[in-house]
Amino acid sequence: MSLYRWVDERTLEVRIRRDETFPDGQRLTAESVKQAFDEQIRWSAPHPPGTHFNIDRRTRCEVTGPYKVRFHLPEPDGLVVGKLRATHIMSSRFWRDLGFGYASDESGEGHW
Repeated sequence: MSLYRWVDERTLEVRIRRDETFPDGQRLTAESVKQAFDEQIRWSAPHPPGTHFNIDRRTRCEVTGPYKVRFHLPEPDGLVVGKLRATHIMSSRFWRDLGFGYASDESGEGHW
């Protein structure tokens, strides 16, 4: 992600660079970011070593263009940009075929 701006105190808009691809060749798009966000926000502990990196579960991610998303926060959070850097953004193939233990554990939270 290359550029962000605050639309208001509870809405963060992020633009994604158009020339980025995943190792499997799939393009990084706004849908990639939304899928990663949606997958991880449902986990009870997306970042077990530091729950302070967890984004408020009431946050919504909205695709507003092929390379733009908006994060709608339930309340102001000046640390959300730092929290987003801890988000695992992977290709749809990763989420579909590999995940973080989905096939064996039926959860994205691993087996710890």
